Amino acid sequence: MDIMILEVGPCSAGIARFRTKGNVVSFLGANRYPVDEENDLERLCGKLADEYGEIGKIALSIPAASLCYREVELPLRDRRKIRDILPLELKGDTAADTEESLFDSIPLGEGGFLAVWGMRTMISESLECMVAAGLEPQIITSAPLHWKSLLPGVAEHCVALSDGTAVSVYDHGRLIYFRALGKGETDLEIERTLAALECSRGIEVERLFLFGASGDVADSRSSAAGEGIPRSPLPVTEGLAESFAANRAAAITWAGAWALANEIVSGSPVNFRYGNLAYTAGFEKTKARLRISAMIAAAALILLFTEAGVRYSMVKKDLDSLDKSIRTIYREVFPNRAKAVDEVAELKSEIKRMGGDAGTQYLLNAMKKIAEIKGDAINGFYESEFEGNQVRLKGDADSFQAVNDFRTRAGSLFSNAEVGEIKSRPGGGVSFTFRGTLQEASR
Repeated sequence: MDIMILEVGPCSAGIARFRTKGNVVSFLGANRYPVDEENDLERLCGKLADEYGEIGKIALSIPAASLCYREVELPLRDRRKIRDILPLELKGDTAADTEESLFDSIPLGEGGFLAVWGMRTMISESLECMVAAGLEPQIITSAPLHWKSLLPGVAEHCVALSDGTAVSVYDHGRLIYFRALGKGETDLEIERTLAALECSRGIEVERLFLFGASGDVADSRSSAAGEGIPRSPLPVTEGLAESFAANRAAAITWAGAWALANEIVSGSPVNFRYGNLAYTAGFEKTKARLRISAMIAAAALILLFTEAGVRYSMVKKDLDSLDKSIRTIYREVFPNRAKAVDEVAELKSEIKRMGGDAGTQYLLNAMKKIAEIKGDAINGFYESEFEGNQVRLKGDADSFQAVNDFRTRAGSLFSNAEVGEIKSRPGGGVSFTFRGTLQEASR
């Protein structure tokens, strides 16, 4: 899946594209564009839509300074539930109307949460601008809130990260402080922020890592309120180096966007697209695909039921014809009987009463055994009569000797086996008659 991060600033917008495979985020490319009255965001989005076409997932990162923040203590851990109760929790504590704000939160290291909210009007305007250009974002957030994956594997107890727009302080990998920076002397603001944090909370930052617009600095120590805090460019190691193929300059410049892409992959970024601003384009595409699938399934069902109807009609026709034949046979067998309720059952009953089943089996066994002793010299039997255990056969043979041989073999099946009326045939061979009493063991 491809991810495009659009970072909007006061004077420019940065576009960074990444490709994800599992949990690995690879850098594809990036660019920065001016944003002003002549080059507004909607026009830029239209240009990007034409240039890149179909894009996997789009995230809009708005400036951290355009959002509001408050540290809160809540007995909950479900961020969705926290998002729902934050408007009530902060009602009356903020100058803005909570009904016109969008909320989310991120965990803090001490067990609390950093509540984040922005004005619904401002976020809606940015969203409508991108939608109008055909580049609808699935996520609206702020990249500085997701810098945790940038923490280098160093031994410092407490470190700070900054790209010039915000400062995040982490203690053993847990966010414990966040502040958005406004316009002005960025270095001085960072020093004042860290000094105030040390004075008010006793949190002593051991190292400051810079990236983004502030990343191209040399190792030095500040000389004002933050004196003694070493600062250096963000180390390009581990996943960051792998993603950018060791391109240190690009990694430092776009580290914030890379961190946001990592958070999107993990599925837990701050996102203001919910409620009436929820992302529905994906749902609509899925619904359209399901609608087509449903139409195909309905057509298949119609064909299935049509085929079943045709088959049923053909089977019913055959059964009706069979019933008619059975009724005809019944009238021929029992012409004097009234119309039967069940012709088949009555025929079966009569056959069983007359011993038809046993007789049939007996005849089949007797004829099978006669065929086994016939031999090749007996051409065949063209007439046979069975009456109890008495058997009478008429057949053709090659010679008189063949008839006598058959009578000898028949002695194993019949008692009183007799051959008579042996006559020569004009075309060669003889015809004969055979009488015998079928032995009980041969029945």
